[in-house]
Amino acid sequence: MLRNKSRYLAPLPPIAANVLIVPWVLRYGYGEPFSIPFLMGTVGLGELLTCGIMGMILVTVLDRYRSVIFKAA
Repeated sequence: MLRNKSRYLAPLPPIAANVLIVPWVLRYGYGEPFSIPFLMGTVGLGELLTCGIMGMILVTVLDRYRSVIFKAA
């Protein structure tokens, strides 16, 4: 659904899914002593940095070199 929309919307589903799912796994699966909101914040910040910012940098670089990487055969 996001394919023809803005490229800046692409990292939102993985960020949202990980913020909602991973803290519960950390708390009840691995027994982390931290609270769910704290885990949501830390996981969300990590996802925002890696998936949001670094992912956008990667997409920009790959888009710039699209014709070199994906040559038409």
